[in-house]
Amino acid sequence: MSEHLKWYWIAGGSSGIGFAVAKEMAAQNHSLILSSRSLQNLEAAKIELLNLGATQVLLCPLTLADPNTFECVRKTCESNTINLDGALLNGGGPHGGNFLKINPDDFDTAHKLLFLGPAMLLQALFPFLKKPGSSIVAITSTTVKESNLTLPLSGAYRSALVSLLKTVSLDWGRAYGIRVNNVAPGYISTQRLSELKNFVGSQTHLTIEEVEKNWAALAALNRIADPSEVAKPVSFLLSDAASFITGQTLVVDGGQLKQY
Repeated sequence: MSEHLKWYWIAGGSSGIGFAVAKEMAAQNHSLILSSRSLQNLEAAKIELLNLGATQVLLCPLTLADPNTFECVRKTCESNTINLDGALLNGGGPHGGNFLKINPDDFDTAHKLLFLGPAMLLQALFPFLKKPGSSIVAITSTTVKESNLTLPLSGAYRSALVSLLKTVSLDWGRAYGIRVNNVAPGYISTQRLSELKNFVGSQTHLTIEEVEKNWAALAALNRIADPSEVAKPVSFLLSDAASFITGQTLVVDGGQLKQY
């Protein structure tokens, strides 16, 4: 591979925030490796990203916490002689609900999606990250900053990941110059949010429109964001423009959180 090419691994890269980040990076003519559950969705995303300007796009069908994570990463990077300039850790989240209604399977699923999966992927990616200067960004949630009564598992396991990544940022920053940051979105218009709206509506007997209006009203900007509005800050943190930022959590919530 040519020395000037920059490679980024984008987890959850075929939809939602992950795909929005991939589009942002493609417009900058970067080369991308996309991982996601559905090969069909990945192939559709690849076509669009190449049309947007991506130099190359490779695919790795993979779910978070998949036992094949290490082999998939090794095979993809070694066979193409790739050294990564950065990576996005990103995936789905658990359903909402009252704490007393959460069962052991729910805990297990949340653990795999929000903590174990991203941690395993980061371990697998490490041998292929350029040193120094490479950048890791994890998508978390405002639940790592402020409790949400309808998303107790999100707050618990995403906060655990943020704590782990803070430790990694200190370790890898000092040893290798690798930067590690988090982006914590508020309510973003994705398929996952649509599923959550349906769930909340079924639990509260509100219409979908009422649920969405209530969520929008939580933000100072009085609206729900588009995934592209998260992708731009992520792109910044992945870039050399953020070369002295590490170990931080950037909140992108339209002014939803009350803390300062």
